[in-house]
Amino acid sequence: MYEGTITTCELPRPNWLFDARKVEVDVGGNAKIYRSTFDLHGHPHLWFPYGHPSVEKESRQSGFLMPSAGRSSTKGNILGRGLLLGPSTA
Repeated sequence: MYEGTITTCELPRPNWLFDARKVEVDVGGNAKIYRSTFDLHGHPHLWFPYGHPSVEKESRQSGFLMPSAGRSSTKGNILGRGLLLGPSTA
């Protein structure tokens, strides 16, 4: 597919998506994206020349985790980020 988007969020208003020039999805459900931007809540944040995002909602092998936001009584507003480095069954 050319000039498309990919996400595992519920539509029509996904929390995040990859807006890509080219998306390839094989029969096994694996996706490859080329020249894409990672959009969070409708705003572009990161540009990737190539990516292999998980298209399964339940499990993934590795990658960036969704940021978490909150408020601390001692630190004020906080934003957490993460990176999954190994296999996950969650």
